[in-house]
Amino acid sequence: MVKAISGYLDRSGSIGILVNLKNDSKRFNELKELVGVSPSTLTKRLDEGQELGVITTRLGKDEYERDQRAVHHEYMITERGLVVLDQIEKFDIMYRYRQLREAEQQLDEGLDEMHEWIEDNSDQLARAEDVNPTRKASGEDITDSSESERDYSEHMEKGSDHENDSKR
Repeated sequence: MVKAISGYLDRSGSIGILVNLKNDSKRFNELKELVGVSPSTLTKRLDEGQELGVITTRLGKDEYERDQRAVHHEYMITERGLVVLDQIEKFDIMYRYRQLREAEQQLDEGLDEMHEWIEDNSDQLARAEDVNPTRKASGEDITDSSESERDYSEHMEKGSDHENDSKR
């Protein structure tokens, strides 16, 4: 089980699920938005987390007009999950995860702005010359071939002197 939990934490979305379930239960779509993985990946991680006993589910109810009710699943962290999450916090993994998610959101925002700029400046881009800086106008390659043909075999020999010294 210990290796299985360790392996689980290495998989995409696992840490995000635990971090986002720390304080209260969440529904699938809430977790999907918070964790930022595909629905199929989220389903796999939730199932794996339940098998390992770090996540559990409970049935919740939504109220609709005329007092009709629909059932949904809410995912919660278990006591075992809290033990794991406590260590995630102690090793600053939770903090780093939140930094990573914030950076991903900033990247997405920047890409959205870039896409808008490309749309707004399509004429300027179309007029810009399509030039390959490694070729002359005639098509001749002007890269320095001496650099790419350099012999690095002496650096690729098995075991450096340092490694050989440590074996003595």
